[in-house]
Amino acid sequence: MNKWLSVFLGFIAIGIIGGLIWSELPAQTNETKIETEQDDIHKQQDPSLDKQRAREIVSNYQSAFESIMDDTDEQNFLQNFDTKEKIQHHLQEYLSSDYTNQLINRYITTKDNSLYFKSQGSPLFLNPDKAFTLTQEAEQHYIISQEQNNESTGPIKKIFHLSWEDDHWIVSNVEAERLDEQN
Repeated sequence: MNKWLSVFLGFIAIGIIGGLIWSELPAQTNETKIETEQDDIHKQQDPSLDKQRAREIVSNYQSAFESIMDDTDEQNFLQNFDTKEKIQHHLQEYLSSDYTNQLINRYITTKDNSLYFKSQGSPLFLNPDKAFTLTQEAEQHYIISQEQNNESTGPIKKIFHLSWEDDHWIVSNVEAERLDEQN
């Protein structure tokens, strides 16, 4: 009888252990499947762009640049950005590395062992109160263009290049074209 009881308890123990192992397998498989589906969704984000989103992207670029301008003291020395690398890291959330480097080279210099913001106008920004056009140049490249006419610049067309990089939109370049006086 003892022998049968041992065999019976052995089968019960194997059944319990097997059941526990089996119940864990589907949970792990489902978790892996959910993670894979989420990765696929992230990779398949639609890089198409509408005017509202395009305006936000250019507005974020302006805010990021202005936050650096606002970080200056009375003599234009930067307070919280103590290296060009920190500025670069800050701007590259919204801008291409090439355009970031252009801005840093134009507006930031070292003076008296500190970073100094050069006062010389500002980059071109989108006027949110004025009409603009959004044109798709390629699958992952759009252009915003906006005309402006004022005393300091005369008539120009501001052109903002937006590119899809690392699963988000960035401003990859900004340029201006002079327009004829008749436009």
